[in-house]
Amino acid sequence: MYDVIRLVEEVLAGEVAPGAALDSLKVFLGGVSASSSGDYSRFSCAYRLCRALNEVQTGGESSWYDVAGHLRQFILNGRKKLTVSSEYAFRLRKISAFFALHVDSENEVTALQAYPEWMKDADRINESHNLLPRRKLMPVLGDGILYRMSGFTHYVSRSQKAALRLAMNLAPGHTLLACLPTGGGKSIIGQLPAWFQTKGGTLSGTIEKAGSTVVVVPTVALALDQAISSRQFFKSALSDEHMPIAYYGGMQVEKKKLIYEGLQKGTMPLIYISPEAVLNGPLTEILLDAARRGRLNTLVIDEAHIAVDWGASFRPDFQFLAPFRKKLLEASGGSLRTVLLSATMSDWTTGILKELFSEPEKIVEVRGDALRHEPMFWLNSFDSEEERRQKTMQILPLLPRPVVLYVTSPQKAREWRKLIQDAGFKSVMTFTGGTTRNKREKLLESWKKDRLDIIVATSAFGMGVDKPDIRTIIHCCLPESMDRYYQEVGRGGRDGFASLSILNLVPRVDNDEAFSLIKSRVLTVDNMTARWFSMRKNPAGILEGDTFWADTGCKPPHLEEKITGQRNAGFNENVLLFFYRRQLLDITDVQSGNHEEKRQARVRMLDLDTLNNETLLPVKLESWREQEWNYFRSEHDKIKKIMNKKDRCCLSTLFTETYPYTEPVCGGCPYCRRKNYKADSVEERVDILHRMEDKMQSAVLGDLLEQRLGGNRELLVTVDGALRSKLAKLSGALIRQGVTTLVIPPISFEDSSAWLDEMPYADCEVYSVFELYELMGYRGTTNGLAAVVYPYEQNGVDECYRWTRTHLAAHAGNRVVHVAPGNLLVKSCDRELIDLIDGGVYSAAPFVEAVERKDEADFL
Repeated sequence: MYDVIRLVEEVLAGEVAPGAALDSLKVFLGGVSASSSGDYSRFSCAYRLCRALNEVQTGGESSWYDVAGHLRQFILNGRKKLTVSSEYAFRLRKISAFFALHVDSENEVTALQAYPEWMKDADRINESHNLLPRRKLMPVLGDGILYRMSGFTHYVSRSQKAALRLAMNLAPGHTLLACLPTGGGKSIIGQLPAWFQTKGGTLSGTIEKAGSTVVVVPTVALALDQAISSRQFFKSALSDEHMPIAYYGGMQVEKKKLIYEGLQKGTMPLIYISPEAVLNGPLTEILLDAARRGRLNTLVIDEAHIAVDWGASFRPDFQFLAPFRKKLLEASGGSLRTVLLSATMSDWTTGILKELFSEPEKIVEVRGDALRHEPMFWLNSFDSEEERRQKTMQILPLLPRPVVLYVTSPQKAREWRKLIQDAGFKSVMTFTGGTTRNKREKLLESWKKDRLDIIVATSAFGMGVDKPDIRTIIHCCLPESMDRYYQEVGRGGRDGFASLSILNLVPRVDNDEAFSLIKSRVLTVDNMTARWFSMRKNPAGILEGDTFWADTGCKPPHLEEKITGQRNAGFNENVLLFFYRRQLLDITDVQSGNHEEKRQARVRMLDLDTLNNETLLPVKLESWREQEWNYFRSEHDKIKKIMNKKDRCCLSTLFTETYPYTEPVCGGCPYCRRKNYKADSVEERVDILHRMEDKMQSAVLGDLLEQRLGGNRELLVTVDGALRSKLAKLSGALIRQGVTTLVIPPISFEDSSAWLDEMPYADCEVYSVFELYELMGYRGTTNGLAAVVYPYEQNGVDECYRWTRTHLAAHAGNRVVHVAPGNLLVKSCDRELIDLIDGGVYSAAPFVEAVERKDEADFL
């Protein structure tokens, strides 16, 4: 830490060239974890400061205004004054008032605590410079599979552990929808099952049956990042064909061939890919062939909410994944598993995802939704657009970087970018729905690598953006819903440290704009009807009486004389997908037409009477569209009233109305600051819905357990004398014998490695290890054979025994192995455990001896 500060001091003093310092800072930042280390977020601004200094000297994309903003942030982060060279001091004095900097006669620079009076409680902005952890995730004990793959002894949260338990045991043909909080470790939910199924990439794929997992991510950049991250867990893989990889259009032909072969054999454990590449290239048929061969295990869709939030506009490929996933499911003979991953979601989004990506009675949800601890909220109201511009530009220089400024349209984004540039800043770009794919990828790369300080964006920005240290989110607009507002606020503070959310409204202008945006996105019944019959009457090809190729470039009557493009095609795609969700039709294939914007969809009409009747169709659509319109209008009403409620209640209570699986959590809002409430936290909540029957009930038992359990539901395995020191070995042996839930007394972090080292990681049933406290109030399913290791001290004995009663009562197939001293007393029953159980009593010695002899036949 001292070295970085000293290096920057030397740069500012003119002793070290900024360009030379950048190389050292790259090495430093590359060696710290953005998600777990305050050093990354504290010193990424050091990198941006040196980068800006280097660019002003070499004619790059920065100005002295950019330099001054970074310098202010670096000073406040480090809470110390800095001395600069005479040349730098000369430049900074000219603009110091704009950035509330003071440069004295000795060239010492101080960041002043000076904020505009109209920004109430602005002094609290300084909390974002403290970089104190705000995230309240509680790690829970892992298992041998996690430990052997990653070296991690603990899951990062209860919700991650619950989601992985369900993902590892997901029944063929089922869908898992897993919502985990930001920082909750979603990526491992794709990685760990794939590692387990392929034995870390060591299955040959010939005699041994392996299988691949395809992970769909929003961007190519994210695909590459996740592939690199995953490869570290496959160090024993047989070859590159057995390693995780990212697929993208511009990759080398040899690597594409490697992927094709790995999918055909099922040896490639993880393939990361964008939805466009899944649907619009040669990989489409390769994936279908792999599914037919039984070589495709799971389809994972990361950031699944995008299919709803953005899939209906400029990323329709996300929703067209739904019919393709259905084709894969059919090709696999109904065995393909689907996993949908996301952070906090509304019920509306959840409902649409279920319609798109699951079958009736084959959906299971784990809801670890949580409100964010990081955002600090400011809400400001102005009388005119001119006042908003003037005051936003007054506060912008004083705010920590990086900054995202949200507006409603590409035109507004261009106007704000020009305004910011005219003020003197250069490191600013726009990101909108109109940004081309290539430009989008380059922009996100610059953003990720700290080559860009400010992005002016529409709601298009956010897909797959996982930059952890965004400090400020500004809205110069009214988002059309509370969900959209909170999702955009959530781009900040993903490193677990405080972020700023500043909502700058001109209510009379923004309310109308937001409402117009909703109206433009929700097609009327007449418009939908006209678009359907235009595609129906002008097919790209007719296959059978009820099946045809729909041309999404087809124009409805009111646009016949106009030039149309992607927007028109997008609306037609929305109509087809809406009908698909409502089971009026099936989309059995998708392909690109002569131009990228003119996608063709093979449509099989399911409700011929309705779809061929221009009078009946509008009647059927009316109630569905009214339901959708009422929802959007209701959400707009909620966000519209936010200014009226900001001084009467905590904002988190408004957010919980949109996200019903969350508890109120506030990092600071106008109401809480006025009441002088501290940032709070709540215990993590995990809900599991639509539970499937746990396949672990049918686990095959090893000979030792089979003989001793017999037809009983309980068994006491006694551990006396020297056996007490071998509980970890015994626990591992019981898991190899078929135990799928192991409950143990609390153990220290230091001892967890020794315990987990004895746990199996292959050639065993999927299992979970719980410390006793985890199961108090646990809402998940623990069906199957459980082993409970009782504590030697009396504390916790009664709790263990009560849990076994609950477990046995939960399902007729559940059984329990009690592991305890032979004379253990259960105080609440005033009897010894040996007298309470309905089953046999045996010594632990044979189990431990089997492990120590490494006689696999005894327990596999």
